[in-house]
Amino acid sequence: LTRQCIGTDGLKFDTIQEAVNVAQAGDTILIRDGIYTEESITIANNGQVGSPITISGYGSEKPILQNFPEPWDGNGNKAIFLLNRDGQGNYIFKQLIMRNSGFGFHFFSPTLRVHDIKIENIEMYNHLAGIRINPDSPGVERLYVLNSIVHDTRGDQGGFDFKVNRLDYRAGKGSRDIIIRNTKTYNNIHQQASGF
Repeated sequence: LTRQCIGTDGLKFDTIQEAVNVAQAGDTILIRDGIYTEESITIANNGQVGSPITISGYGSEKPILQNFPEPWDGNGNKAIFLLNRDGQGNYIFKQLIMRNSGFGFHFFSPTLRVHDIKIENIEMYNHLAGIRINPDSPGVERLYVLNSIVHDTRGDQGGFDFKVNRLDYRAGKGSRDIIIRNTKTYNNIHQQASGF
């Protein structure tokens, strides 16, 4: 976005949700260092092929996004980013720290896949799972997780709860083209049929 967001210029966004409500294809939302407490941030519009909506830390800064100030052990439906609209996609998320929520990212669209999502240089911890593809949704198409870390999850769904194990009766559920590269996971408990 080309909006000046410094100090008290009267134009700054007060929340990340406010910024994503107006972001259009090709816009970049840069978040300054700090701790941002928001719940289930939902992007209003789609990016386009070649013109994604990008949400990133500013410069070399890695802001912290959280649902709660302390680790949270409650309802798993809370997330930092909730992607729950049919056909939602063409987003890049990078250079963020995400903590203290049910999920860092929760993909849960009703009838059409979420698509073309790139998650890069993100650290996620103190979640039930870092990334969850809800088994009752049609899934995700073209999800790229690069150079990220998921650690110290608190649930039994693992760092990534994708339901891709054939032991799970809802395995796969339509997701395809999921690529995870140069990404570390540690101290994550997972069910045999659920995550990793």
